[in-house]
Order: sequence, then structure tokens, then C-alpha cells
Amino acid sequence: MLVPLKQIQKGALALKEGDLDIRLEITSKDELGEATKSFNEMAASLREKTIELKQRGVYVNAMLDPLWVVDENNNIVNINPAFTRLF
Repeated sequence: MLVPLKQIQKGALALKEGDLDIRLEITSKDELGEATKSFNEMAASLREKTIELKQRGVYVNAMLDPLWVVDENNNIVNINPAFTRLF
């Protein structure tokens, strides 16, 4: 039981450090196996979402129209290069 838990712990640390390609070997069909499967699915989902966000960032930075993002207090929290050129 300790070996699969240590594997999940090492995988979590790898994710924390940015290794979104980490996948763990599923060695059982019990609850630990299900947890390992869920971990792998989570890692794959994080990788997909990260790629999607990076692509959006490229699109936003390439936009010719100014774009700004405000928080709930109407403070500007992010702008694109077109916004910077405007001002």
C-alpha cells in the first residue's frame, strides 16, 4: 500500500514543479488503482487546459483591438499589447 501512495506523492510533486506529462503506472484495481487513474486523468486535463490557456494568451497578445481585464472592484488587472499602444 505504501508504494502506490509514494508514487502518487511523487507524481503530485512532479505536477507541482510543472511536469504536466507525468503519468503513473496503475498497479491495482482497488481504491489506490482508482486514485492513480484519477491522478492520470487530472494530469492530462491540466496539460490540456494549460495548452489552451497558452494559446489564448498568444491570441490575446496578437489582437489588434485593445483588451483589458478588470477585477470585481473595476481595477485593471491585465492588458494586451494593443491596449498599451493605445495609451
